[in-house]
Amino acid sequence: DYVGKPVRLEELRAALARGSDREIGVSGRASTAPPTQGEPAETPPLPTETPLVDLDRLRDVNDDDPERIRRLVNIYLTQAVPLLAELQTAIATNSGDALAQAAHKLVGSSISCGVQAFTEPLRQLERLGLAGDLTGAAVPFEQVRQTFPRVRIFLNQFLQDLPALSH
Repeated sequence: DYVGKPVRLEELRAALARGSDREIGVSGRASTAPPTQGEPAETPPLPTETPLVDLDRLRDVNDDDPERIRRLVNIYLTQAVPLLAELQTAIATNSGDALAQAAHKLVGSSISCGVQAFTEPLRQLERLGLAGDLTGAAVPFEQVRQTFPRVRIFLNQFLQDLPALSH
């Protein structure tokens, strides 16, 4: 069977159940929200109505567990900075493979964190890298580079406002 990223608890349970004739127990709280069916087919780059972050998606991916949300966001913010540097280096050195790989990593982790602000420009960079033609790569890169600080501020503020678990 197949479970697409980001892996959600309910989707994993369903896939495991399909592969087994007995009920599979997976620890953790199940999400009551239905799984999202992917992203819109055509998203224009950085429209003003696109929110920076889809908090419902971030909560859904983490089963609305504040500690899991904190861990994921902190990992995302830590890994995004070197990935942005990799994108810039790949463009500067005209390395399509490196651009495609870095863009793929960053778009995947951005989607997992609900970051919508620059998903389409990252996908453009990935496509350009795969095609080996980096003409025009500077424009989507600048969109990502200029928007990332706003995303970081938004996510850090969200983490500050997130309730702590009481044990």
